[in-house]
Amino acid sequence: MRKMLASLLYNVKDIRFKEVDIPEIGENDLLIKVKYCGICPSDLKYYTGDRKPKAWPTIRGHEFSGEIAEIGSAVQTFKIGDRVVGHGRIPCGKCYFCIREGSNVNYCLNLRTSGIHSGGGTGAFAEYTKISESSTYKIPRNVSFEEAAFTEPLSCCLNTVMRSEIVIGDTVAIIGDGPNGLLITQLAKVFGAGRTILIGHHDDRLETSKKVGVDITVNSHNEDSIETVKDLTEGWGADSVILATGHPSAIKQGMGMVRKEGLINFFASTYPPTKIPIDPNFLHGPSIKFVGSRDFQPVHFVKSLDLMQNKSIDLKKLITHVLPLDKIVEGFTAIIGRKSLKVMIDCSRSPS
Repeated sequence: MRKMLASLLYNVKDIRFKEVDIPEIGENDLLIKVKYCGICPSDLKYYTGDRKPKAWPTIRGHEFSGEIAEIGSAVQTFKIGDRVVGHGRIPCGKCYFCIREGSNVNYCLNLRTSGIHSGGGTGAFAEYTKISESSTYKIPRNVSFEEAAFTEPLSCCLNTVMRSEIVIGDTVAIIGDGPNGLLITQLAKVFGAGRTILIGHHDDRLETSKKVGVDITVNSHNEDSIETVKDLTEGWGADSVILATGHPSAIKQGMGMVRKEGLINFFASTYPPTKIPIDPNFLHGPSIKFVGSRDFQPVHFVKSLDLMQNKSIDLKKLITHVLPLDKIVEGFTAIIGRKSLKVMIDCSRSPS
């Protein structure tokens, strides 16, 4: 078997850099030479033990960009050398959710994945990964591999913003100053928000957010975020509040700053699971909407690449670390220590 280098997670906080077999592709698959792969919050949860894979060891990583190295015999829409991104999910197209919503990669009852050693993910923290033709998209010429590696997280954020019912001129508050929070603030402006308010407690991240177009930043460790949002909106509150962190305090803040007939979008998951007490009258009286948003659909991949091509979103300013595969632990450490925004793993870079 041909070999490649990969970062394997053997157990909680036990990553080993070693040679493994290059995956064999089927007739409908593509073999991708991975260029960049971003570290996702879900990757971090596997690393810290908050999530468990189907089996150990596991190759994580799904926010990737790359170049086609080989194509299956039945592939018709791609050729060797094409620059691509993908998501590795293969919906059945026949179950309840797929029939109702079309190619539902979130809730398909018979969902398959095209990744390797990954327990359900794409397995892109490696020199090569395989992916189905049906889950692959070409990168526009004017979009770099580094930018293209944002396609999956940007798609998740786009799904969230599209579900947040933003109307032109709205005030949108985003709680959470991580990379997804900064993506959401930019997308909210694309969708017509008149004013975006980013709430977090990391001065360096809040400063970066100003460089990518956020209108107002609030350090919740230094000021009362609820009172600040109320003051900025003549006492009414934000039209939409998007929770880009799953911390219980963010939920409390969001409930305190949304206006009557406003909307709160639960974008970030909570670990461990959290219960929040809610008086039903809080929803009934002021007609507050609670909305959840999870992952993406194929249409979000297409639209995200369009946004990149049109330069509607600034992605490069969010990258704080670019590390080779054998230094991936440094990336996880930087995220845990809140010393980073987006950490990119350069999977084509020679080991240091």
